[in-house]
Amino acid sequence: MAGNTVEVITSKVVVALICQNSHRDYNWDLWRKLQNGTYIKDKYFANPGNQPKSAAISFGKESIPEGNYLLRMVVNLTDSGQFLEDEIYVEYRLPPIITSIQGGSVRYISKYNDLVIDAGPVTYDKVQKYKSVPFNYEWCCRKGLNQSQVDAVLGKFGLPGAPDIITLGTSCNESSWGAKWTIPSENLSLDTWYLLHVKTKKITNIKDKNLLGSADTIRSATALQAVKVQIGHAPTINILCRKNCLPKLSLNSLLILNADCPECSLSDTIYEWSILVYNHTTEVFDSLNSVPRINQSRLIVSKLMIIIISNDAFREMDRIRFHLLIRTPGRSKSEADYIVSVNAPPYGGSCSITPNTGITVNTKFTIACKTGLMKETD
Repeated sequence: MAGNTVEVITSKVVVALICQNSHRDYNWDLWRKLQNGTYIKDKYFANPGNQPKSAAISFGKESIPEGNYLLRMVVNLTDSGQFLEDEIYVEYRLPPIITSIQGGSVRYISKYNDLVIDAGPVTYDKVQKYKSVPFNYEWCCRKGLNQSQVDAVLGKFGLPGAPDIITLGTSCNESSWGAKWTIPSENLSLDTWYLLHVKTKKITNIKDKNLLGSADTIRSATALQAVKVQIGHAPTINILCRKNCLPKLSLNSLLILNADCPECSLSDTIYEWSILVYNHTTEVFDSLNSVPRINQSRLIVSKLMIIIISNDAFREMDRIRFHLLIRTPGRSKSEADYIVSVNAPPYGGSCSITPNTGITVNTKFTIACKTGLMKETD
């Protein structure tokens, strides 16, 4: 379960016909797992006044510390003096942190401008109690990649078989970084691709005497940006995400992107959006017209500053590239890209249940799943 959502667990009790009219008294117990492997009973539900007295139990946002728990339900059939019980094991997790690099997945900048790299404004933590804990940023900068290398890195980022960034091009690392750093214009190489990779970490320490000590929780996220240095005095543009700004987009969500061009005038600027889909066979991004399975009727493309993508336009595991071209009278054209993956459900692996037969109440069944692959969601 995620720590920043409201969770509701519901039980279902089926009894013999002779007991169906018996009054039922529900009691819930929550047991927290300690570092030594034993469980300790939660004091809140030990108080009868805090019992939900129903077949469902709810946990509010961030109401339970992250960790492993045993949740047990006991139903007393008061008329007959009998009882039923069931239990489940629950891992209460923190949601992942979200990080990206401001400006989009691909930027094109002028040789005469400094290259400013900033992950701070687009990195956040949805857990309220840990918002004040600072992020740590680890950067990797590579330059001199060719176009095919850039396409392969962008198309496979975050997927099995993605290229190892550290083996591409040459290093352009700086000595001291935080969330934001700059490569001066005089240090930029013309007609050159720069690849910027950030790994953002947040370390939180949980101290609890009931846990017999303390434990560190480390959450991390990565982001990638490619920058092409070119000649000319084109306006600097960025693609900003306004809704569902996750590295993997859920099929049931709506994506809204916004073009940001401080130097542009709305009256005489032309915004041209195009959409491409990564082809894992050819390792290039194909234009939307060459991908017939895409539901183009579900795309809402604006020729102005905003593009809106409906929630069922793409297919699970697609990697989509939104390209923005801006034309301004008297100046060179400007380009930028925003790349996102469409999330997939858990896949692969196998599950088994043992034993496969038993007697209700008296038999404990175990369900085990292994080797499954899980994609991150929000």
